[in-house]
Order: sequence, then C-alpha cells, then structure tokens
Amino acid sequence: MTFLIPLTLLGWFPVVLFLYHHLPPQRALIISFIAAFLFLPVFDYAIPGLPPYNKMSATCYATVIALLFYDLGRFKAFRPSLVDIPMVLWCSAPFIASVTNGLGPYDGFRSASETIAVWSVPYFLGRVYLNDLSGLRQLAIGIFAGGLLYAPLCLIEFKMGPFLHAKIYGIASNNAAFMQSTRKGGYRPVLFTVHGLSVAMWMMAATLIGFWLWRSGTLKHFWNISMKWLVCLLVFILVIIQSVGALLYFVVSLVALFTAKKLQAPILVLLLIWTISSYLYVATTGTFDGDRIVNFFSTTVNPERAQSLEYRFDQEKLLVTKARQRMMFGWAGKGRARIYDEWGKDLAITDSWWIIVFGSNGVFGLASGTVVLLLPAILFSFYYPARIWGDPRVAPAAAITLILVCYMIDNLLNAVTMPVFILATGGLSGLMATHLEGNNLGGNGISLSVADNFLSESSKTPRY
Repeated sequence: MTFLIPLTLLGWFPVVLFLYHHLPPQRALIISFIAAFLFLPVFDYAIPGLPPYNKMSATCYATVIALLFYDLGRFKAFRPSLVDIPMVLWCSAPFIASVTNGLGPYDGFRSASETIAVWSVPYFLGRVYLNDLSGLRQLAIGIFAGGLLYAPLCLIEFKMGPFLHAKIYGIASNNAAFMQSTRKGGYRPVLFTVHGLSVAMWMMAATLIGFWLWRSGTLKHFWNISMKWLVCLLVFILVIIQSVGALLYFVVSLVALFTAKKLQAPILVLLLIWTISSYLYVATTGTFDGDRIVNFFSTTVNPERAQSLEYRFDQEKLLVTKARQRMMFGWAGKGRARIYDEWGKDLAITDSWWIIVFGSNGVFGLASGTVVLLLPAILFSFYYPARIWGDPRVAPAAAITLILVCYMIDNLLNAVTMPVFILATGGLSGLMATHLEGNNLGGNGISLSVADNFLSESSKTPRY
C-alpha cells in the first residue's frame, strides 16, 4: 500500500466539503459520488462497531455534514413519504434478523448500520437533491460523462490487463483480477472498482443514457463533440469489454424504450419487472428448474457460460434449502446462512445478491430490498406514460428507470454494489413522492395524468 491510499481516502472528506462550498449542492453531490466511485482506491479502514471507512462512506459522511452546514434549509424541508417505506423496512431487516436469531440488539444495530451506510444514506441524498426531472437530468449527464472518462482507461486495460489500480495505489483492487478478466483478444477492465462487472454495468448505464439523450434530442453536443460520435465510442467500448450480461441489458433496455415509445405503453418494462418477481418467487420456494436456461445458453450463447450458470444454479439450490429453514427473517450475519462440512469447510459459493439477502434476511429482507429498486420504476411508468418518454424533459428519467430495472436483474446473477444507482433510486423515488403527495393533498388527482400536463405545456421553456 502506498501513501496515496490514506491521502486520497482521508483527504476526500475535505474535498467534498470544498465542492459543496464552491458549487451548487446538486452538482457537488453528483460530482463527488461519481468521482469517488470511478477513481478513488478500493480499500477499507475498519472501524469497530461501525461500517468501514472507504471511498463511498467518506463521500456520504462528508455530504451529510455539508448538507447540515451549507444547505440546512433543504434538510428541514425533507418530508417522508409512503414511497420511503420499503427503504425503512430494508434497513431494519438486518436488526430483525439478528434479534430473531438470538444474536442480540448490538449485533442487530451493527448489521443495520452497514445497510444504512451503503443504501439509506445515498438514497436519502438522492431524495433530497435529485427529486425532480432537472436533478435526474443532471445525474444522467454525470453518468454519461463518467462513462466517457472511463472509455480511454477501459481501452488501456483491455489491451494490457487490469493493472491501473495496482500501478497507482500499490495494491490490486481484486487479487483475482487477471484470472477473472481474461477474455479472447484482451482483458475485461477492472480499473478502480471491485470487479470487472462493476465497470461493465457502469459502461452499460453510460451508453444507454448517452444513446437515449441523443435520440430524444436532449443533448445534441457534449464537450463540443457531436453526441453521435460519443455514443458510437461508448457502444464500441461496451462491446470490446466482452461482458455478455451488460451487453444484453443495453439491448433489452433500448428495445424497451423504443417499444414503449412506439406502442405508447411500457409493456416490456412491466414484463421485466414481472419476470424478476416471478423468478424470485419460484427460487425462494425451491421450485425453480434452470435446465431450460442452461440449455439455451449452451446452444445459443456459449457452452462455457452455460456450465458456469449450471454450477451457480446448483449452488443456489443448496443455499435456498438452508435459507428456507429461517425463511421469514433469515439467519443474520456471521456466515450463518452458508453451508459447511463437518470440518468447517464452506461448501457453497454465493455469487448473487438475492441469495445472500435471502439467506441473511429472509423473505422480509429480500422483498423489501427488491421493492426499493423496482417500486420507483413502476410508479414512473404510471405517472409518466410511455408516450412522453422521448420528451427531452422526461428522457433522462426514463433511461435511469431502465438502468434500475437492469440493476435488479443483475442482482439475480451477481452481487455488485453500485452506490450511484442507489443515489438514482432515491432521486426517482423523490420524484414519485412529489406526485403521491400532490394526490394525497387533493392536487391534480390520478385522473389527470402527468402526460397531459406535459403536452399542454410543451410550448414552455424547460426550467433546466
């Protein structure tokens, strides 16, 4: 480890405060989150009884302090909404699991604090700062810009391997990076994240946002360059990093957006949400049979990927059997949900977010965590009908909605934490909370759609 790790992680705290002092709070939030996720080192400083101090927790803590010092009025203006209930339940799930397993309140508070730090704080910041179309537009542009900044670095690691983190910070972000990143003709970039999957998901999100901002006319030029060429660059990067999942998410999202615009109904979006829910139901009840999926991958995609998928399904069957013994609230932490032989050897591999949550926090935690990500997408489809998803004012939020759905799909296969996506979840939930509060106060009402408001005001200049 070089001196750059403590210098950047401990020094990031005052940097975030500096950003809030000199920039509008909304822009400071977006820059600090994206810059920390993309470029700061992957390293944790353990703090007894508290979540570890790392690049994202430093950003969250500094932002909360900046909110209290520089923007206290916005903090006071925050009002909880019904849309926040899933997040409250999700953050309480670890505490309930610990107590019901006899581990005591202290263990419950410690476990819950980790969920609060990783999920609740970014969500809350998104609720406060990004709770309108203007805020989501700025976040979308920030993600797109982050993808452009990562593009040349992806080319470097594609050719030379995932070495930049070790070269700059003195340690590898992932000890198995080279072995897991080897691809035909190159490597899958890891850069300054925990895994190549994180880079793939980020580049997918940036490419999707860039494409939809371009096609909707939201942005025609960026950094004085035509959006057409920038989008082509990101599509090229997305292809060469050779992540089948990320490429499929991108294609499916584009089909969903164009289908929604053409048919004036979010049919594919709702179908994806229904598929996620159905899969979780059959998987947690132990009735899932993945043979057809394995055969499909074997004949159409790649036999090696099919074998990997089959192995994962077999592992998850073992873990589901163990998890169903504490089905409602789970086994809590400390590896209690895992499977060991008589010598204490771990027999199963947990790759997916859903099986980790199901084993640790049961149906209660899995349902609440899933609703946190999917409820904003469902409400967005209701309040912003598909016929206006191509409107320049709505297009950024529509792209973010598809990203959150794809992120939930990826959670069925992997366990990659994406703090910027959680920030986006808070922003989209805040936008939905605005409409829910309006209906509760006797405002426009459900019968008057947001689409009608947009169409009737189409001649007005957007406020952003």
